[in-house]
Amino acid sequence: MRTLTDQLSQYAEYHRDRRNIATHFVGIPLIVLAIAALLSRPAWPILSGVFTLTPAWVLFALTTLFYLWLDVPLGIGMGVVSALAAAFGHWAASRTTSVDMARDRHRHVPDRLGVSIGRARAL
Repeated sequence: MRTLTDQLSQYAEYHRDRRNIATHFVGIPLIVLAIAALLSRPAWPILSGVFTLTPAWVLFALTTLFYLWLDVPLGIGMGVVSALAAAFGHWAASRTTSVDMARDRHRHVPDRLGVSIGRARAL
């Protein structure tokens, strides 16, 4: 396997354009947070419910181990970022989605025509 320096050098060659840098600066964190949220939906309580294991935690733990293997300071930094992303994913996954809200007859969620779903069922 190539060293971290080799991998970062190759990456830098392809990503020198200002627009590319700007889109990656915004886009990559959004992708990571979206993955964290999607992979936090399936959850299994472990340790008598003290901790909830999700595919997001497993993915970020494996990713952190990979970065630790490449470079310890980078791995520690990625571990912190991964833990924050997984915590955000857990929080976001615990929120009610619009589909859940549509099933709740006590809420009135406006649809595109401005008619609330709860009221439409009553009609």
